[in-house]
Amino acid sequence: MFGALIWSVALTQSASAADETAVHLPTKSDALAFAPYAQSLLYGKGFGVETQLPGPVSDREHVDVGLNTDGSIASVEVDQRLVVSGLGDFLFKISGPARDVEALPGSASNPGLRKGAVLWQGFSSGRKVLAAHLQLYPRLERDRLPLSFAMSIRVGGRPLEPGRAVSGPVELTLTISNNSAVPIGLVRAPADPAALAPVMDRVREELRRGVTPTPGKDGIPKTVPATGTAQTVTEDVEVPVLVRGRLEFPAGSVTGARAEGARLRRAPNGTTVLPFERTLGGGDAKEMTLSVTGQAHALPLPDLTIDPVPTLPPARELDPPVGKSWKEAASAASARLDGEQMLVLLQRAMWQGVRIVQFDAYLGNPDLSGPSKSTYLFRLAPHLERTTVTPREAPHARPLTIAGFSVGIVLLLTGLALVWARS
Repeated sequence: MFGALIWSVALTQSASAADETAVHLPTKSDALAFAPYAQSLLYGKGFGVETQLPGPVSDREHVDVGLNTDGSIASVEVDQRLVVSGLGDFLFKISGPARDVEALPGSASNPGLRKGAVLWQGFSSGRKVLAAHLQLYPRLERDRLPLSFAMSIRVGGRPLEPGRAVSGPVELTLTISNNSAVPIGLVRAPADPAALAPVMDRVREELRRGVTPTPGKDGIPKTVPATGTAQTVTEDVEVPVLVRGRLEFPAGSVTGARAEGARLRRAPNGTTVLPFERTLGGGDAKEMTLSVTGQAHALPLPDLTIDPVPTLPPARELDPPVGKSWKEAASAASARLDGEQMLVLLQRAMWQGVRIVQFDAYLGNPDLSGPSKSTYLFRLAPHLERTTVTPREAPHARPLTIAGFSVGIVLLLTGLALVWARS
């Protein structure tokens, strides 16, 4: 997703004869530091802006993504609302990169745009709302979004074009893929199952409760011990994404419809609807495919909306191979447990959990410790190419036409003069 970005694992070697290694467990701060454009959030290429904040900042974002009929990204627009708390001056930038920006209703200041970055500057008397609508570059955003798509809509063997309603056999195929995977460096090293077991149980319990496991809190240590020679291996680690969506055809536009991948239903208003919900990644399949066939009758583009939610990995991913807990498994069947595999499993689950913060702060919060929450909406909204209309050339008047027109004007004026004289 983000090319060759790889997180380097911090290892601390002790001087003991056992050559013990302390393996760092990832935190939200690690995930933010690893997020794309994290370094340019405060200091971007081409110019730097020293961040100045009078106090905490909260961040709320809505990411609206338009899709072309082939599934490619047509547009990406974001509404961002930042609430600056505290008394004093503020100065910061949101790296974007943005094509355009405008203030939203309720914003206490107007944003500036410089080299694609959105600049905010002003004074807070205690609380200030900064809200902006940003238009981003689709080509640059496609790898940052949590989902990617491949789509085909054909009627009578030809692609269905925006703005046209056509009839004939219809075939629609939509593939949705988890687009969040990035290469992460995970430590592989021999480890004592009994030492890892209580940590595995605590992380599993946090996931069961729907809480992001945090090193240094709730019984989860900041590091776990390993022994022997440690090596770092690169593995693509994704964030599980709960995908809820709806594909809808206007009433009477499709008959004899059949679907694969989800179940069609008829809405009270007569529309044909294909609702779907599935988690991609986190132990489940990382992509899903839906298909619809039938007979189209003056069919326009159907409505497609998808509301993805990056989510925690399921607790079952940390279920022990035997027993009800890892402690029980380590006590009853320690020889059957592979400490090295347990260590990798623990790191993977922790990374899947903490990386949600990257999608919660899509544009980014200038206060890196401040709360952020982003919602996403993908919809079928293809980019329509603007067509240039060439004005028709004015017809050239022929000499006889000009002469006839002149005679008519003279007669009209003469008639008006006689009327005026007799009045």
